[in-house]
Amino acid sequence: MTHIGGTVYEVNVKVGNGVSANADPVQPTGLAGPTDAVLDDYNNFKASSTDPDSDELYYQFDWGNGSMSTWIGPYASGDSCTIEYAWDTNGDYDVKVRTKDIWDATTDWSPLHSVSVGCCIADRGNADGGPDDGTLTNSVDISDLVFIVAFSFQGGQAPVCVEEADMDGSGGPVPVDISDIVALVAFMFQGGAPPVPCP
Repeated sequence: MTHIGGTVYEVNVKVGNGVSANADPVQPTGLAGPTDAVLDDYNNFKASSTDPDSDELYYQFDWGNGSMSTWIGPYASGDSCTIEYAWDTNGDYDVKVRTKDIWDATTDWSPLHSVSVGCCIADRGNADGGPDDGTLTNSVDISDLVFIVAFSFQGGQAPVCVEEADMDGSGGPVPVDISDIVALVAFMFQGGAPPVPCP
């Protein structure tokens, strides 16, 4: 028996050979959520589990970047837990979840769910971060060209998403250079090839 506080006590009963009468919850077999995410955008992740004793359950998520959620709940056995999360650094992350019942019987972590996070997930070219309706002809305009020229030669503001300004997808230590300006001019005014898609 454990005194929780006030008039509340927690009673744990063991039967037979030191085996707890409380059955462990079922390990989550996985979680639902995106495999690609945009930097700083919130995405929903959902997991569920059951408990043989129909105890209420709590869930904890590990985001693969050294950060974990608090224990979230309680939820009825079998009900889903949904949580939002956004990463602030590009990269590939392995997300996992575990659950525990109201008696702190905790499962192992679920299988890993990989998420690739980047700031550029469609087409390159919207270097100034202006409105993007998902079409190159409307989201890539003269302001993007001016932005890249100012950044490259006049000490202008750096792109929020360098991948967006790297028109030719060259990457490397200097991803935005004269070749990106040439590619953008050719695309906008000379019928040149469109920007390379984001990875």
